[in-house]
Amino acid sequence: MADKNGESWDLTTIRAVMDERDQRYGERFDAQMEALRVALQAMEKRLDAMNEIRGAMATQGAAMLPRAEYNARHDELINMVTADRSRLDKIEGSKGGVREWMGWAFALAALAFQWFKGHS
Repeated sequence: MADKNGESWDLTTIRAVMDERDQRYGERFDAQMEALRVALQAMEKRLDAMNEIRGAMATQGAAMLPRAEYNARHDELINMVTADRSRLDKIEGSKGGVREWMGWAFALAALAFQWFKGHS
């Protein structure tokens, strides 16, 4: 049997070509397996990093204050400040009344003193 180049093929030649191709396929398979092993290692590292980030985010999320709770506490603080401001306004108002009364009392005392001083 001869090919188009005129070379003859016998069982020995066919066996040699098959062995050569078998070796090439084996080398290709080994290279693919090595590439797969490297890719799997890289994926494992990536997944480990992602799990670490997930853990950090879960820890951070547990430490954060939920918005609803913040709003409730903020409203509570606003109410407390408003109540304190109202009390301070009342205190300032009563102090103003006492100051005014004290002013009138001193003015009356000064008038009385001048009157008694002028009549004595």
